[in-house]
Amino acid sequence: RPPPRPSHAMDPTPHPPGSTGGAPTAFSAFKRSALSAIYPPGAFCAPVSSDASRTDRSPIGRVDPPVRSLVATINSHPDYCTTSSCSGRSSLFHDPHASGGAASAHGGKGAGSWALVRHGCRGPSPDECVAAVHAYRGRGGVLRWSFEPAVLHVSCRTSEGARRLLGAALAAGFRESGLVPGHSRAQVQVRSG
Repeated sequence: RPPPRPSHAMDPTPHPPGSTGGAPTAFSAFKRSALSAIYPPGAFCAPVSSDASRTDRSPIGRVDPPVRSLVATINSHPDYCTTSSCSGRSSLFHDPHASGGAASAHGGKGAGSWALVRHGCRGPSPDECVAAVHAYRGRGGVLRWSFEPAVLHVSCRTSEGARRLLGAALAAGFRESGLVPGHSRAQVQVRSG
């Protein structure tokens, strides 16, 4: 007989605490749909790398490795579902239409290319940056350096659960975090700023 699962382990059709089961809730259906983009069918908490052909809709096509375990832990709780995550990003972006440091009027997606991108807390080495700059020499346009902090968006089954998650995020030092109440579910943004 298998050992009992922890009360927070994700069930394919989770129910609110105190519920005896029955038809899946609207949140459960939303969660199942949202997680199907990042987890193989029937394996909600298996890391994305267990099926290398699966991708999500993010620019890198998968959950960033530095936050993969955290995302799986949050998604294993029946009251929470991550809707986006980024472990932070250092990047050098080439905008071929910009000049003199000004942003291009052609801005937006598809208006340039990544000269260098690193996800997580460690940025690129000085040698990597110099090599990327040299690779784009003579192409015209502008190279733009940016750093974006880690961010995590979590949909919550209840407003009470959202308040608990926000409180935990703020207590952990993610001072730019916030809560957006919604009609059917609340959304918490966990961000360090």
